[in-house]
Amino acid sequence: KQWYQRRVRGEVRGQWNTVMQRAEAACGRCYVIALPGRIPITVKGELPPIRFKVEKRTGNKNVTLISNFSIFGIEAKELAQKLQLLQSSSATVVAGVKGEEVLVQGDARKHATKLLLQEYKIPKTFVSSS
Repeated sequence: KQWYQRRVRGEVRGQWNTVMQRAEAACGRCYVIALPGRIPITVKGELPPIRFKVEKRTGNKNVTLISNFSIFGIEAKELAQKLQLLQSSSATVVAGVKGEEVLVQGDARKHATKLLLQEYKIPKTFVSSS
């Protein structure tokens, strides 16, 4: 109680920054998903990047799976259609473990990265390929 009374009177000024820094350090990381027309949602942890995964299918055919894009407000169907036109190949929406994924025939990492960076304005740090 005495510490609080001293703070109210303004006797302890330099310690407030130290207290706030300690409180921020004790809190975990989080991010806010604020999409137009929706209520902002706060989620614990790091913001997962958009992932590209090239898988081999029967024979010598490759497909690219793109995931984690819905966090950035990108609709799966819209992304699939744009990639289909850009890549000139088939693209579909499939159900994944953590939401919808876009499956594109061939190695579409280059085209998808270009689309996400230029049209959707996603920072390069949040676009990851493996």
